[in-house]
Amino acid sequence: MSGAAKKVFIRSFGCQMNDYDTAKMADLLHAAEGYEPTDDVEQADLVLFNATTATPKVLAALERAVASGTLARARVVDAAARALSLKGCGK
Repeated sequence: MSGAAKKVFIRSFGCQMNDYDTAKMADLLHAAEGYEPTDDVEQADLVLFNATTATPKVLAALERAVASGTLARARVVDAAARALSLKGCGK
């Protein structure tokens, strides 16, 4: 791969299965596209939120993440290339 590796920031909200799914997503993104995980959302080219079914507790945590600026701090390399995804289970 030429140049710097693409970075992915993934944050889980909810149950233990979300933690497993988050690790699996990171592995798949690395194998398929060369993404490296980062804990720094400002360095992320891709931001993924992985949430369990929309419970009041999970919704409150997502609202805090948005209000704290987690999304606003995501680096914009190219407006068309930046991506955000909300994933989750459907209990």
